Amino acid sequence: MRRGEFGLKYQPVISLRRSKCVGIEAVLCWDNLEFGLLGAAHCMNHLERSKVTGPLTRFMLATAASEVATLNAAKSLYIAVKVSAAHMAADNFVSEVKDSAKGLLPRLVLEVTQSDCADVTSRVLESLEALRKDGVRFALAGAGLGSINFRLLRNFDFDLIKMDRQVLTLDSDERVSRLATMADVAHDVGAVLVADGVESAAHHEALRASRTDFGQGFFYSRVLTIARLEAFLESGGPSRLAGGIHRKRDSERGGSRRPRSLIKTSNSQGRGSNLT
Repeated sequence: MRRGEFGLKYQPVISLRRSKCVGIEAVLCWDNLEFGLLGAAHCMNHLERSKVTGPLTRFMLATAASEVATLNAAKSLYIAVKVSAAHMAADNFVSEVKDSAKGLLPRLVLEVTQSDCADVTSRVLESLEALRKDGVRFALAGAGLGSINFRLLRNFDFDLIKMDRQVLTLDSDERVSRLATMADVAHDVGAVLVADGVESAAHHEALRASRTDFGQGFFYSRVLTIARLEAFLESGGPSRLAGGIHRKRDSERGGSRRPRSLIKTSNSQGRGSNLT
């Protein structure tokens, strides 16, 4: 960090219904000859087990807040940043998020993986509630491959559920089954379902058929520098590509279909969602 080796890139998140960019995920990049050049998965395997997760999260939040604030085209987008369970359980978690992400809180989504979710303690739940009062939302990532942890969903009241990117690599029948199950679960708890790893038109169509809400992956856009993200947004993002696919499919079916609302605006507790 002292040598300035860390930086951020961003991957757009696309609404399947609107064919429009609705959010971006901040991705940590490490410009290091030993670890960084081997890719994010390799370096994060080391970083997530270290004691620097707190400082790195603060760096990501502050950098995202600074860089995204300069983009007029990104003012309506949510910004997802991954956090660790250890950081969520820290006494100073709320203050560090608020101090680091000034100006970003109403659009901030903090993402925690299913395999690394903090224990459900009163302190953690109080921290989540305190941040929610400032508009911060929470996402559960890495879901869909194993059994669904309904206790986790109930206790954390996630605003988004992000499927593990491996779901889309399953064989056709298993993939359809998992997508349908995850869509039902997410919508039943009032959450938005996000699919990661969308790499083809076939993936895109499978998500639309399963009522998945949002998607991200190389089919829409690779991970971008802030300058390239600005160009991507100003050009209209993937709207022409995805919109063309929709029109072609509708034409083949003999006419356009009426779009239907996919995202519930509130859950059983009355918590609203403006992610759409």
